Amino acid sequence: MVPKRIRTVEGSCWPCKDRRVICDLQQPECSRCTTSGRACSYSKVRLKWCNGIAARGRFAGRNNPISASAATATATTSAGITTLANASSPVSATHTVLNEGSSPTERSDDDSSSVISLSPPTRFSPLPLPVTISEPAFVMTADHLMLYFQHEVLDRFNVARDRLHVDVGSACRDPALLQSVTAVANAHHCLYAQSPQDAVMAKKMARLTAIKLFREQLQMPRVRRQQQQQQRQLIHAGTEGGLDLAFVKDLFVTNVLFCILDGIIEPLDEGAATYLHFRGGRAILAQWGSLDQLFQVKKGLSALMLSIFATMDLTHALLTGEGPYFSPESWMSFAECEGWWGILPPGDAFLEIMATLSHLAQLGHQYRSTGVNPDLDELLSVWNTLDPNGSGLMDDSGFVTSLPATPLESSTPSGTGGFEPLDYDRSWEVFCSAYRQTALIYIYRAICHLPVTHPRVQQATEAGHRAICETRLAGKLSHCLLFPTLVIGSQCLMPEQQATLRKNLLWTGTFLYFGSIPVMDQFLQKLWAAPNPEVSWWDCFESISRKTFLF
Repeated sequence: MVPKRIRTVEGSCWPCKDRRVICDLQQPECSRCTTSGRACSYSKVRLKWCNGIAARGRFAGRNNPISASAATATATTSAGITTLANASSPVSATHTVLNEGSSPTERSDDDSSSVISLSPPTRFSPLPLPVTISEPAFVMTADHLMLYFQHEVLDRFNVARDRLHVDVGSACRDPALLQSVTAVANAHHCLYAQSPQDAVMAKKMARLTAIKLFREQLQMPRVRRQQQQQQRQLIHAGTEGGLDLAFVKDLFVTNVLFCILDGIIEPLDEGAATYLHFRGGRAILAQWGSLDQLFQVKKGLSALMLSIFATMDLTHALLTGEGPYFSPESWMSFAECEGWWGILPPGDAFLEIMATLSHLAQLGHQYRSTGVNPDLDELLSVWNTLDPNGSGLMDDSGFVTSLPATPLESSTPSGTGGFEPLDYDRSWEVFCSAYRQTALIYIYRAICHLPVTHPRVQQATEAGHRAICETRLAGKLSHCLLFPTLVIGSQCLMPEQQATLRKNLLWTGTFLYFGSIPVMDQFLQKLWAAPNPEVSWWDCFESISRKTFLF
């Protein structure tokens, strides 16, 4: 008798299960997924996105919404299968098609898998939309929110081709950190799923609870804190970096998550919460002097949060004129670090551009605080990093005489009327070019004090506009150009450029679902409706610089 063919192996990754092939169980990626270029995952529970209908049971396969009563009846947990249905979310036959890496990963059903089905909305609007309040079908638990944070929220803070492998459960041992992760995931899911009123109230309570636990950690008496540290040291003895670093790292990561919550996902006006969280992050680093130790942690949640906070610090300094906390030299320490830009080798062009922007922020702070123009030789040295050919910056009159030649390769038009995406290496060059043009605009406007209408400002604006709007970048790179979009959009004078840039911004919003994007859209529309060619750099961004973070 012919033996039965073995088609799967116990513990196989999800792609091999779906394809019903034998997995070699190699970690972190099996050889089959590595060869075929698929995203390998061994997680016990995976997210499955559907159109707001049941993935199992008597409603499986029906292409129609589930009523509130039916959804409530079917929102049960059995046989390891959990279905999250949002009865108030509309279902449409048409969906926005994003480029590679922009849309949630589609996966096929497997009867033996544990699936969490989330109901995505059908569109994104720059303005708040009225939400029909109905009885929710399911309440997100803390475990579901942890999974949502790990697989969906973190994915929107990563432009690399590979997913971040962050074990959120083991990283969030601190109660305040765990609650802040829950609050961030809850806030983003409410925006994504257009949740009903009771879910919005739960989101607010999660935020307040996280802030309360964080304040208790900061105000904890020193003796009690040392006792808790000794207990943690017995549990985690021998961990790299020592106990003090673990405590400070948890505090810092929690604070950065508050910056993300109130400054990116859901910007708030009340009490300048965004700015206060930002100042708190600087205070934590200054109080414990742990920045050098944090740079030694190259992977994990703390490394990602450090890269996000450093970018927040830089963009805030460029828009407000405050001095940056991270020096230009510290940006080169991010090499081989798992930041939001991925893992970059030493000397990568992006890290060099960010170091240059940090140097420019220092020069801008010098002029903003003292009124003294920066030294011309120092400014020329910064310019040479942006213009390796050394074509010059100023003539005797003090105006710019040339612009670095940075030709951009346009995407090839496809037969469907769109653009074929560039390969990843070329896309990365264009991505860096958008930040380079942003640095040039900062030199012209903030340091050289040129008006918006100056030809050199408009040339840099046009080059940046081409990088953002006239090329289709690979993966998620197109969705992570918010800061260049803000700077370049603020200098756009032509209605055609403004329209295409806004269209690109709203398209980005359909993937990110950040509350900062409507804030940015309203800021640009107000600026375009009443242009003021003589407005200074600092006055231009005063209304948005302390309200949200964009990068």
